[in-house]
Amino acid sequence: MRGSHAPLSPLSSRPWAAGPRKDVIWFRMESSDEDDGVEAPTRASVRAARRMEVLGFTLKEETRTQYSRAATSFLAYLYENPELSEALTEEFRMGCREAHSVHAYAQQFFAEARSAPPPFPLSDAFRVGYFEEFVAAMKTRKATNPSASALRTYRSGFTYLNKICNRAVPHEWDQSLKNFYSGIKKREAKDKADGTMQLTEGKEAMPFELYRFICKDALQNEPHGKAMFHLCVTLCWNLCCRAGNLVNIRYEHMCVRDDALAIYFAQTKMDQEGSKSKDPRHVYANPEMPEICPVLSLGIFFLVNGTQEHEASFHPIESHPFVRVSY
Repeated sequence: MRGSHAPLSPLSSRPWAAGPRKDVIWFRMESSDEDDGVEAPTRASVRAARRMEVLGFTLKEETRTQYSRAATSFLAYLYENPELSEALTEEFRMGCREAHSVHAYAQQFFAEARSAPPPFPLSDAFRVGYFEEFVAAMKTRKATNPSASALRTYRSGFTYLNKICNRAVPHEWDQSLKNFYSGIKKREAKDKADGTMQLTEGKEAMPFELYRFICKDALQNEPHGKAMFHLCVTLCWNLCCRAGNLVNIRYEHMCVRDDALAIYFAQTKMDQEGSKSKDPRHVYANPEMPEICPVLSLGIFFLVNGTQEHEASFHPIESHPFVRVSY
């Protein structure tokens, strides 16, 4: 009948109540008389610990450490300048005095932030211009301006400081920082035009002839000892991936698609959430140049090391002396 509602069935008779999928179960943690003796504060701490565990996946440990160091440098800049120390809260300054070091207290501050959001260390007297002055004053060891990518880390650290305190960066601060870092990029372009900064930044691409020479040398000299090295080089070249992604490939992540070997990546640096894990990368054999054939190299590797399902197939590469794993 229109306007009437049928009574809800018991929870146990509604399959969707357990979750959107049948293999996903919603565990209740409500107090009852027939409890197993676990106290309510303990159950609350378990729920909080599970939540923090999930939130811990939002950033890798290396990234978290990098952002914490960048934010610590800025907090130390404010604390060690008497005219700017008022931009920090009294609670944070008192903690620094008790720890006898702003770096020691900041380390404790970021460590405690993993279990609960800490108080925001910046006071109402803080102005975003203080952070921009901090970044603008930075110089390299050669007294030149740092690159825009290096200075971008400090902005990420500043955003991370707001994030762990459950604060969103105010719109005025965000707009000011966008304008400021636009100027940083234009300053970098001018420095490159003037010759005070290198035109290229980072590593250069490996020439094909050098790649072929390295692969050929690895097969001719000590082929058994360099089998993992040869596989790492050929797969990284053909998959256009980092060695850190290569060591996580498992036997079930590979399959044959038509005339190619399809390899799936569960997670990469550019795809942290794994949304592209269903899109494989294809590797093709090269019978005319066997020294750079990744399929041949894969066969040699499995003949030497064997295959174990559900384990990282290329995990030995991570500890091989010829390979430097970079994540």
